[in-house]
Amino acid sequence: MINNKNSRRSFLSSIAVLSAGAALGSPSSLFSSAGEKSTLEEKWKKFWQLQGGELHFNQTAIPDTAVDSVCKNHIYQAGKIVYFHNENLLAQPIWIYWGNKKTKPDDVIITFFTNNKESQKVFRINCFELDSLYHLSAEKNERNLVLLLREDATAVSGKSSDAKNNITIKAVVQKERPVKISASFAEKSLTIERKFIYNC
Repeated sequence: MINNKNSRRSFLSSIAVLSAGAALGSPSSLFSSAGEKSTLEEKWKKFWQLQGGELHFNQTAIPDTAVDSVCKNHIYQAGKIVYFHNENLLAQPIWIYWGNKKTKPDDVIITFFTNNKESQKVFRINCFELDSLYHLSAEKNERNLVLLLREDATAVSGKSSDAKNNITIKAVVQKERPVKISASFAEKSLTIERKFIYNC
């Protein structure tokens, strides 16, 4: 779930995914369902294009010590920064490679920052959340997902526990079963099964 109360939980799930990747090696099809060819980089590019983002060439890599500590002992590199004009946010993907460095990343953590001198973190998404958001954009034709994510992340801290988020994304990981990703937005929802069998 993506909201201001679970940002730590979401970030910790990224750590769990990285740990699973380290244990399982480097399977290139980890987050790909049968017949799906898009890489994480292609999904990210398509997502930010559909959401009105554009490459931001004037911005150097934004330091993020939290992501640096999570990616320790993995090969990783910061990707190109994307600017979302309507939301006034910058997004920086960190591409993560398990094992020896290769041409295609195995995992990603994307952090959205405020577009000012402080570059404060607003929210993060992991590979599962990117997958769901990509499908909501491409298949459900939703074009304001980044705005809704920002609203969820910056909601008043006193929000009642029964208040609904704009977007809810869940990844269910069970031993020896495919990862099941579900996403809901307004009246629309989708469920994706990924052929990642968790055997750890």
